[in-house]
Amino acid sequence: MSGNPYFWLPLTLAIGLLTACSGESDPVLKTFENEGEVCLNRFSFADDASLEVETPIEVIVELPGCLSSSCSSDSRASCQVALDATHNTITLTSEGSYLDTSTAYGSCTADCGLLHAECEIPALPEGQYTLTHGQDTYTFTVPSELSGCLEANAS
Repeated sequence: MSGNPYFWLPLTLAIGLLTACSGESDPVLKTFENEGEVCLNRFSFADDASLEVETPIEVIVELPGCLSSSCSSDSRASCQVALDATHNTITLTSEGSYLDTSTAYGSCTADCGLLHAECEIPALPEGQYTLTHGQDTYTFTVPSELSGCLEANAS
């Protein structure tokens, strides 16, 4: 009976159906473009940051959501800045992604890892600057002391 091809076909189909019904699903790629909270000189995620004249400024974009160490993998994030020194404007672009490997009937650990991108604004002279990131616009002054991340201007 094991040599009979009609025996193996139903068995293969049954195994395939059991696997399909097990609740497993393919990983889902979660992506972010020009989203998230913008922080300047927030070293080690400290709350206060000073912006000094003629000193490069570290930019951290904290992308939305939490990553589970058991259900999130292959995380990537990056950002870039474009400075228009003539008009004191900065355009920030960011992107990030990760694979969500959670299953429909599975569970994930409740830990919350942050996905963040880091880039740098070149040294700026004294003045007021406007930074645009996606749909949000922010204003900050150099030199200054920031408390927390930037607050978007009211639209």
